[in-house]
Amino acid sequence: MSTSRFTAGAPAVEIIRVGPGLWHALDDDRVAGHGEATTRPDGRVSLTVDAWHRPVFDQLARTMLADLPGPLHTVVDGADHELLAAWQAAGLAFGRREWDYVLPTTAVPALPPAGVTLQPSAHEVVAVEGGERVGEIRVVRVRVDRIDLVTVVPTHRRRGIARALVTHALGVLHQAGVERAYARVDEADPAATALFEGFGDRTTSTVELVRDGR
Repeated sequence: MSTSRFTAGAPAVEIIRVGPGLWHALDDDRVAGHGEATTRPDGRVSLTVDAWHRPVFDQLARTMLADLPGPLHTVVDGADHELLAAWQAAGLAFGRREWDYVLPTTAVPALPPAGVTLQPSAHEVVAVEGGERVGEIRVVRVRVDRIDLVTVVPTHRRRGIARALVTHALGVLHQAGVERAYARVDEADPAATALFEGFGDRTTSTVELVRDGR
């Protein structure tokens, strides 16, 4: 739903549940909006509502939240303040905000610290020291090239391992003809934020809204 298209006024609607995870808002037997609850692979239940009128959205969202038990969540464009407010008014609370970064693949390579080697495999690059795995990076290449994971063992952080992993991954993509990659970072993670702000520009954000179990 794009809330910039909300129109003034609202029809008198009846909210009915038409199937598992599906609700319709009916205006004289005409569908004026619908809501859906889907179970993600991780087991979380995700909500979506599509309606032209804000009051119709409100009725659908509140009915869905009343009908559904347990934890619920939805993801909203961080710039869509009207939709954020609508979901919060319905009963969801702020969960987290993630920022998307665009990363040029021409970053200057950074060498790992002495004693640490980078070992690439088909799906990831692992940082190894003394035979132990101390960090890794994973890149997903579906539709766009995205850094999906960067992690360093806590006792080995602040040594430049994460930066070396990122520049290695970007260099491999550059050699494959890729000009830019993407990463999504939780704004509550200052270390990851600082890392990726050193490589690229922050663009858009997404906000997760949640309701804990009841």
